Amino acid sequence: MQKVIPAFRITDYAKSKAFYVEGMGFQIDWEHRFEPHFPVFVQITRDDMTIYLTEHAETAKPAD
Repeated sequence: MQKVIPAFRITDYAKSKAFYVEGMGFQIDWEHRFEPHFPVFVQITRDDMTIYLTEHAETAKPAD
């Protein structure tokens, strides 16, 4: 069976991290930025749930 991981678009990483990690108990698996000031792409998990958080506008935009 294929595993599906949702990618949620975020606009403020500090607030999103506070909500998901501190508030909901997720753990950060890894963070990626091409440069320090570039948008972040993050994988978080809690139990068997995995979610991607991204500041990249093109990664998680609605379908046209």
